[in-house]
Amino acid sequence: MGSRQAQTEERDAHAALNVLVERLVGRQIERVSVEDLTNDIDVRFSGGYWVRTFVSDPLAEEDWYLRDCESSVVVTASAKGLRVDTREERP
Repeated sequence: MGSRQAQTEERDAHAALNVLVERLVGRQIERVSVEDLTNDIDVRFSGGYWVRTFVSDPLAEEDWYLRDCESSVVVTASAKGLRVDTREERP
């Protein structure tokens, strides 16, 4: 599933995405790696599941982000580097 497919407003599509995410809940994270050149992240879970980001625009300010909803800490990345911020909501 790519990021473009995940950007949907359709109820059925969201339900399908929820099923995919629910497969990761409770699974152990076995490995996290960051690609040196692009700062793409690769997360490997138990059971053979994985999630990987990829650069879609090498000039973009933000290719991916992870937000901890409890602390509002956000890690963003692009080909320019990694950044850690605190913010309530994504701009």
